[in-house]
Amino acid sequence: MLSTNKYDTINAIWQIKATTSHFVATKGDHFFTYELDRQYLTDECLPDLCYSCVYDLNITVTDACGVSMIPDYENGITQTVGTVDTICGGELHFELNPEPLEINLDIGTYIVNKTLTINTKAIKDYWDLYVKQNTCIKTLDDFEEDFLADVDFSTCGLDCNSCNEKLGLYTDHNDTAKANPANLSYDPNYVYLTQDQYDIALANCDELCDDEQTGISCDIYKTMLQADVMPGGQYAKYKVDETGSYVLNTDDRYSIFYNPTVGDEHVLYYKSIQYHINGDPLQPEIVVTLDDGVTTKHVDELSPEEFDKYFDNSWLPSLIQLHPEYCRSNFLCTNLSGALDYNNTIMNINNAQDALDGGYYNPTDNDDIPAPFDLTNNKDPLFIFDDDQIAVMEDYLIDEDFDNNGTNDAYIWTALPMV
Repeated sequence: MLSTNKYDTINAIWQIKATTSHFVATKGDHFFTYELDRQYLTDECLPDLCYSCVYDLNITVTDACGVSMIPDYENGITQTVGTVDTICGGELHFELNPEPLEINLDIGTYIVNKTLTINTKAIKDYWDLYVKQNTCIKTLDDFEEDFLADVDFSTCGLDCNSCNEKLGLYTDHNDTAKANPANLSYDPNYVYLTQDQYDIALANCDELCDDEQTGISCDIYKTMLQADVMPGGQYAKYKVDETGSYVLNTDDRYSIFYNPTVGDEHVLYYKSIQYHINGDPLQPEIVVTLDDGVTTKHVDELSPEEFDKYFDNSWLPSLIQLHPEYCRSNFLCTNLSGALDYNNTIMNINNAQDALDGGYYNPTDNDDIPAPFDLTNNKDPLFIFDDDQIAVMEDYLIDEDFDNNGTNDAYIWTALPMV
């Protein structure tokens, strides 16, 4: 009954339907049978294992008005074909129960439908087994090792010219075909960038090209800190075990997943702060809508799995507060940004004459030092902010009796040869 014929239709990969008409010339009992021989799925990554197919079978016999003719089965007869197993050589033959299906029919024309659908529970069960039993699936450590093996560390410490040379033009990064694994032009080493991503990278190169900003700017430093506290970053590492559960490093006191005791409870670090728009406590708290489209939670109410799943970069201005270097960077960039620029400029001076002409031999703006070091036009902003450090610096620069670590140093203002 209902072998493959011109009336068959296939819906995607999930379902096969077949329809045929059955003419009855004489009233009486009619017998319907259905048999199916299932097949195995084998895979080289699943040695000695076979996955047998599991289906949901539905058969209906209706009259011209659509009324079911199968006694006690208003919606037709439905049965599951096969069971989930991984044994090679198991039973694959199926017969409809009852066999045969007996129906008493009057004279007329009847419609017989068969629908064979892949069992969705079997799909999930087989997927779980496939992930657990597959010998080819890499672990997170495997991916990390492969990634690090391909990292070109020569880009570390880029200067202005090498940064722009490495980056190239936007047209070097916007080929979607090379970035698509399904395309024949796919290149696993190709670096694809959106226009916004390219503009950010170019801006970072431009930072290196500013003579006054040759070191790491506060914006770049902040970006580096934020990357550390994103899921998977230096201070936000986790693993997913074979059951799909998140394994957190709750003993690392610098991790956002650290689990200290607060009062009488253990509270994961990332739950210990509130997340506001732009990280501003005066702005509204950030609310996340879960997949059901109804449930909402504040970020600090999310489980670790939810925190990773729904993570958004807008949380970073709040999350960065957990970084162990946040207080230091915030102090430097808020109070000493000028001193950082001053220091970055010094780091870019390659000869003594330029340092002398720029007044960098007199960072404390002292009027009493000997020529030619007495230029007073370029005081280090550090000493504008903190006058207590002036005496310490000048001890290093001019005080011949000052002994550092029990040794006699060359004091710039008294011992350095004339330029």
